[in-house]
Amino acid sequence: MDERIESYFDSTMDEQQKSRFEKDMDQSPELLDEIAFYLQARISVQDGSGTTTLQEKHREWTSIPAAKPDRFGLFTGIGIAAAILVILGLYFLNNNLSPGLPQQASVYLAQNFTSLPVQLGNRDDQLQAAILQYNESGYAAAQQSADAYLQHHPNDPEGLKIRGFANLQLKHFDEAIADFNRITVQKELYQNPGKFYAAISHLLRNQPGDERKAKGLLEEIIRENQTGKAKALEWLYRP
Repeated sequence: MDERIESYFDSTMDEQQKSRFEKDMDQSPELLDEIAFYLQARISVQDGSGTTTLQEKHREWTSIPAAKPDRFGLFTGIGIAAAILVILGLYFLNNNLSPGLPQQASVYLAQNFTSLPVQLGNRDDQLQAAILQYNESGYAAAQQSADAYLQHHPNDPEGLKIRGFANLQLKHFDEAIADFNRITVQKELYQNPGKFYAAISHLLRNQPGDERKAKGLLEEIIRENQTGKAKALEWLYRP
């Protein structure tokens, strides 16, 4: 078993190690299987049932031949994903993890979105202005510039993202959620962060029902392997 798993869930990794591990998590079904086994083992230790049976079961899992993809591949993948979610869910319920999710979302916003990357190429001047204004903490001006840009490009995901984050900084949470939901429904995007941004917005708004809604979105991100999966796993299931 990957020795990094325990370090990750015990929060003893530095930021570079954590980032690398989360990238590997996104790309490796085998690693997710080991994480599922590790979490189930921790639950077993906590309730006093021991780990011998789990270790034997893990050997059985890893020795089962892969199902033929033409008949069972899709359903096998769905079954594994569902099993992992069940185990993670049990771990969450047994350990009462995810305290302070709104605070974690606030820290994430401050660490990752104090500035936005400047767009290269022949992008609209209003969009460029919105980015520069945002990066200078002119959030109201950035919101207005992005709004003007979106009047001509109403579904542009970059414009919606900029306006959404300007709205977050201004604490206009309802408007931010609406912007990010408009990104979420765009099926043609190769990587779609809309659902993750919407979850952050619900956590920051922090009204009755918002944390439950955010958790539901984060669980969907994990289940559907969407943008933000590594952070969703961390927020929901890491001590």
